[in-house]
Amino acid sequence: MSEHVVTAEARTGMGSSRTLEIFLILVLVGSAILNYMVVQAGGVSHAMGLVFAIMWVPGLAAIAALMLARRPLADIGWRLGPARIIGAAIILPAVIVTPIYAVLWLGGLADLNTAAWSKLVEENLGWRLAAAPSVLVLASIGLMVDTVAAMGEEIGWRGLLLPELGRRMSWPAAALVTGAIWAVWHYPGILYGGYASSSTPIWFSLVSFTIMLVGWSMVLAWTRLASGSFWPAALMHGAHNITIQAILNPATKDASGLTAFVSGEFGLGVAFAYLIAGVIAWRAIARRQPARPGS
Repeated sequence: MSEHVVTAEARTGMGSSRTLEIFLILVLVGSAILNYMVVQAGGVSHAMGLVFAIMWVPGLAAIAALMLARRPLADIGWRLGPARIIGAAIILPAVIVTPIYAVLWLGGLADLNTAAWSKLVEENLGWRLAAAPSVLVLASIGLMVDTVAAMGEEIGWRGLLLPELGRRMSWPAAALVTGAIWAVWHYPGILYGGYASSSTPIWFSLVSFTIMLVGWSMVLAWTRLASGSFWPAALMHGAHNITIQAILNPATKDASGLTAFVSGEFGLGVAFAYLIAGVIAWRAIARRQPARPGS
């Protein structure tokens, strides 16, 4: 009778496969239940607590998958990473998307209303501040709050899913697949939960959002590969949310009927800005590609 020897590499491969399967199943089931609850509650604007819970489904699924597969939680990449990658992750969203809004303002397609920043700070914190200090408060305190929510997604998507896919394919391809899964994961909220733009057709929102997330996924994958940590991705995710949702969108008043088609997470302008950034990141990832997938 022949003796079958399972090498350490084979055991790693089997454990990786099991981890990925468990993770995807948990994400699918957990997200489906919570998305149903959001729809029953009347949409995302009426169920912010559930939205926060949905954002943490990938993270909790990643932790559970590793535990069930008897793998160390350190595989997620908990160390903070180099300061230069952290700094780049925080400022990149503003660098990528602000030019799109500047074109709208300078071209007369939209008006810049900085008083909106003061209003947001007063409504949320009760502080009466001028526009300049208000935007600093949004960019600092807001970043910390939004990063807590973004952590839930990034522990799952960039902490676990991306490296696991990187064991099976090149990192650029893994980043592309991760972005596609990430985009589709948002579709129930866009189609049924009121997450899409109310000023553009639903198909336009889906297309723009998908392009944005696939391009953005490349940039986030670069931060993961360059740092060995999910933290830069979580910080960039939080910075993106604050930059668009709390700073640029509120201060941009439509003056042409075109603003919603260009700006925001469902605008083609922001989508293509992230796509360009994604192409640059794709090339950077290819240059840093580990010698062996998963290494």
